[in-house]
Amino acid sequence: MKRLLKGLLVLAMGTGLLVGFPAAAHAINSTPCGGRSDFFKVVNYDNNIRNEHCFANAGNMSVYITNVTLVCSGNNAAVADFGQGFSAFNKWQCQSYSRWTLIYIHIL
Repeated sequence: MKRLLKGLLVLAMGTGLLVGFPAAAHAINSTPCGGRSDFFKVVNYDNNIRNEHCFANAGNMSVYITNVTLVCSGNNAAVADFGQGFSAFNKWQCQSYSRWTLIYIHIL
């Protein structure tokens, strides 16, 4: 009997019938800034042209944004990974950088 139950459990796991806890949502997405200040905003310069990249919703995202000069958290607590170091942000906090490369964003 134990062998039968064990076999059914392995079969259920293999076919996805056994449901566990859901994985953490990775709902962060890029969105137009539209003059809003509540998004997580990254400012960079490409050929001396200022660009703004905005992100909304909690989650994680790998990015590759070079020449970053400013990051503002908006209405978000967040962590930014620049490869050469991490920056943690509380809500409504900005930090200047000297053209660093941003590689990962985690919005809480």
